[in-house]
Amino acid sequence: MSTAVKARHMLRIPTAAWPTVDFSGFDQDIRADAENRALAVRLYEQGTPLDSIARMTGLQRQQVSRLFARCQTVAPDGKIYGYRALVPGTRIKPYTRSAPVIHARGDGSGGCAGAFTNLLKRYPGLERFILDEFIPATLKRKEQHARITVANLHGKVVTWLKGQGLTDNEWPFNTQNEGLESLRRYCDALLYTHEARWIKARAGANAAMRNHIGRGAPPVFTPLRPFTAVQLDFHKVDAASIITITNPYGVDIDVPLPRWHIGLLFEERFELILGVVIALEKTPSSDSVLETLESALVPVAEEVTGCGFAIGMSGKIFPNQELRELRGQGFSILRMDNGWSNTAIDV
Repeated sequence: MSTAVKARHMLRIPTAAWPTVDFSGFDQDIRADAENRALAVRLYEQGTPLDSIARMTGLQRQQVSRLFARCQTVAPDGKIYGYRALVPGTRIKPYTRSAPVIHARGDGSGGCAGAFTNLLKRYPGLERFILDEFIPATLKRKEQHARITVANLHGKVVTWLKGQGLTDNEWPFNTQNEGLESLRRYCDALLYTHEARWIKARAGANAAMRNHIGRGAPPVFTPLRPFTAVQLDFHKVDAASIITITNPYGVDIDVPLPRWHIGLLFEERFELILGVVIALEKTPSSDSVLETLESALVPVAEEVTGCGFAIGMSGKIFPNQELRELRGQGFSILRMDNGWSNTAIDV
């Protein structure tokens, strides 16, 4: 066996550890195709003869090996695609346009896939121009408005491109909206590539400061494993509200509150939300703290009698609902501030 083949063999991740996807939410044809592909790659990993795989799934050798390689490709989230790559239509590599955009002036945007990416390559300064205008790192003057609209940005981009010598017969000027929708999608994608800068420019410095869990100061130690340390805190909904509660007899009871809170328990290593409660109190009590911890340790039942909060109940939003192994999973360190509810005797 060659060195290259050995390396590929050693780097293979078993299918049991692949990121999964719930195929039940897709249309019947897509679900059947994806499940058939999943069966083929599992049989391929187990060493099943390719002739047998072809008879069982209808997929030939080249198709199965290609699917297996797609599943092992690293995704943007840092994990391999796994079973996600088996969904028909999933693109695991960015599209690169090679053909020129041929359009009559005023035509729609059909046939222009990849044109915006080519435009950025042709004019390297355009990417920096859009970034500085849409999500400026700093305000150049006090009265500058950081939240420029995409429509206004589009006008500036058009002016910039014309200043670079782009003609009316070239994309995007030869389309009806002059690349407005392509620019809008590109600006939306900036949230994921420049998250902190995007939030600061579009939502303010306070929102950027609250974007990450913690105080912004380096911790005493960095958790290297999940469930080493967790944080518990309450988010105040500082607005007068009327909460409607239905009692066991089917009677709706309106509860007016000047403010209320959402209790959250976070896992620090992967920033997982382990537990949540709705605290219908002006100030969180020790009961709210204990109920938040309980929701992280004990899976929320189909019928909730306490303040445990689960969207859709069986929709499984907490890790301990999705993975049975995490039911009752504890942690080594619980971080809390010195709030009254956190220093109560029961807590």
